[in-house]
Amino acid sequence: MDQGFVYHWRGDAQVLRKIARQVLGDEAFCWVADAPRLEVLSGIPDDLKDQGALFNMRGEIRWQRRGDEYEAVFLMDEPISVSCEQVNGEWRSKELKVFLQSLEERQVDPQFEVYPHGASEGRLLGRIFYRDGICLFTSPRRFEPDEEGEK
Repeated sequence: MDQGFVYHWRGDAQVLRKIARQVLGDEAFCWVADAPRLEVLSGIPDDLKDQGALFNMRGEIRWQRRGDEYEAVFLMDEPISVSCEQVNGEWRSKELKVFLQSLEERQVDPQFEVYPHGASEGRLLGRIFYRDGICLFTSPRRFEPDEEGEK
């Protein structure tokens, strides 16, 4: 297992977007929950909604609005140098590979036709985060098409 880095942050949406660009860059996937709809998009949205997440191969930022502020957790593969509080514990992580259900199967009724990588099936790569040996987070990183023969 690799070392993981987990941080906590609280502040306004504009600062959170600025920190996200600093930590993840502009190329990231985003899911935003806007009940009753969950969308996965590319890029950092202008409207963060009440809850959601940004992720790419550098890490993941999850947020939830709490009154006038946003509260966020950063699940990172490397240490970051922004004004965040490091969460206590011994954090470790390991690779995760999830096969995505084909959107063409009859029992699936998605709100979208393709996954963010442009195909109707594939894989989601991510990391599993453990604190003091206990699994606490499953963190997505990127979408990929299936490699031949992997079914």
